Amino acid sequence: MWHKKVDTSNSRKRSKITRVKKVEKMAREQRKYEKEYKVQAVKLAKESGAGKAAKELGALRKQIKALERENRRLKEENEFLAEASAFFAASRRKSARNSE
Repeated sequence: MWHKKVDTSNSRKRSKITRVKKVEKMAREQRKYEKEYKVQAVKLAKESGAGKAAKELGALRKQIKALERENRRLKEENEFLAEASAFFAASRRKSARNSE
């Protein structure tokens, strides 16, 4: 039985490229925290233990994400209401001019 020699250099290159891309993606997505948050997190970990601190910070992170979503939704609604208000004000001015 003849065995065909497999060129693994391409697959190694692709594998390395894939790993590099994953690391680059992780670096882009890495969370950035303000210094005060980091200081408080370390303080909490020292006082109550790493496990408990991680749970509390995880819950805090979820709460922050929820508040950010709500903030984004409220901004969109506010923008919509501002546009609607401008539309109705223009419509009202137009109808006032036509009635004169």
